[in-house]
Amino acid sequence: MSQISKRGFSANLFRGAETIFKCPVCGERIRVVETRSIICPNHHTFDFAKQGYVNLVPHSVRSDYDRDLFEARRKIIADCGFFDPLIEKIVSLVGLQKNNGRDPFYLLDMGCGEGSHLSTICGQLRTGGSSDIRGIGIDLSKAGIHQAASEYSQEMWAVADLANPPLNDRTISVILNILSPSNYNVFDRLLKEDGMAIKVVPRSGYLHELRDFFFNDTEKRIYSNSDIIENFRLHFRAFQSFKIHYVKKLSHDAMQSLIRMTPLTWKAGEERRRQWMDGGSSEITIDLDLIAGRKKDIIH
Repeated sequence: MSQISKRGFSANLFRGAETIFKCPVCGERIRVVETRSIICPNHHTFDFAKQGYVNLVPHSVRSDYDRDLFEARRKIIADCGFFDPLIEKIVSLVGLQKNNGRDPFYLLDMGCGEGSHLSTICGQLRTGGSSDIRGIGIDLSKAGIHQAASEYSQEMWAVADLANPPLNDRTISVILNILSPSNYNVFDRLLKEDGMAIKVVPRSGYLHELRDFFFNDTEKRIYSNSDIIENFRLHFRAFQSFKIHYVKKLSHDAMQSLIRMTPLTWKAGEERRRQWMDGGSSEITIDLDLIAGRKKDIIH
């Protein structure tokens, strides 16, 4: 798909979802104009980039996440299959929700990064017969959304404020929140009445090989997600929890991508990272809690 057709293809996807989005400046309805721009009645205009995404943040935002980090993340997720067992479980949950829900079915990844999770999940659902599923990925990082749109043209990608996303109330069937912060008031606003939130949080054993090596005897070696899970339970009914635990053997190149991707190593010096690459384990533990729940009234 050429760059020009990517822009046009994406604009057509957004045109089919005009009732889902709203202007990030004034909150009015939006429409797609000439496969090039999104515009509202007050003439706030947002152009589609040639890669196929749209920037719906009305002011410039600095991000610590760069292109190299997102490329490392794509390699780990898409090329190495690092999260495949997790993805399989999410696909199963979303598939059940789709069968129980009402069309149209919009799947929103809040904090999608470079888009590999959303693209893989939507792709597997479509292969399984859910051809009408519509994926939306939003992130505040322009670098992440740029890469998502460059790699995966079947979903809708937007740079957007996660604390105040430019999406209309009660329009989303399922919200994904994978290893990313949450705002449950936003989830409550966006989800349909029968909507579902799916959140993935690390358990104490997640990447423990890296945590043990880079943090030595510091308190950062110890992690608990109990407060996160309890907070989720307060906001959603029909709570479900699944433990995802396995060990993945990585090649040298894949390990380099993991070291680049994870915040656990960002403050380590180059020498310390080299020591890990020279003598660290090639097996890495993935230890996660997948929690899911249906919408209920937010507790204030």
